[in-house]
Amino acid sequence: MLQMFRHIILFPLFAILTDSLMLAGEKVTIQLQSGDHITAELLAVRESVLIVSRGIGTPEEFLQTHPDEILTIRKKDIQSFLVCGKSHLMDGIVLGLAGGLCIGMLVSYEPTGAEAYKSNFDPQGGGPKMIAWCAAGGIALGALAGGTGTLVTKDMYVDINKRKNWISLRQYARYKETEPPFMK
Repeated sequence: MLQMFRHIILFPLFAILTDSLMLAGEKVTIQLQSGDHITAELLAVRESVLIVSRGIGTPEEFLQTHPDEILTIRKKDIQSFLVCGKSHLMDGIVLGLAGGLCIGMLVSYEPTGAEAYKSNFDPQGGGPKMIAWCAAGGIALGALAGGTGTLVTKDMYVDINKRKNWISLRQYARYKETEPPFMK
């Protein structure tokens, strides 16, 4: 039972906490003049250069030790630029987990007490199992709803020819104002 609790409840909560604490730029898709497509995380924006990471959500320590993961792309090399919409998958998982836990607690609740005569409480099942099963169902339904919500989010196309500078794109970058020394 403890293992099921650990895998069903604690792992999604840990993933949510690390995702919310992670400092990350937006996911972007860039089509180069050569025809190549790059899907990456936007790290920094300079006057006529974008700095991206090949991996999305890559920790800063990894980027420091693997400079080949960082790409510098000049404005003149870009044919089209897309800022991808936000994913609602983790939001759905959190809400599904909360709803599943609440429903599981309501279903497993024994109003007369566990030791009362004709109680339906089973020491090996029922109560704790129902909470775990409802939490798992809530996570699954929440992930489905969050994944569907991701399909609705809007991607933002950036017209390269109409922009004189890219300073307004800094709001989507991981490093909005100052870049770390290893990127300079």
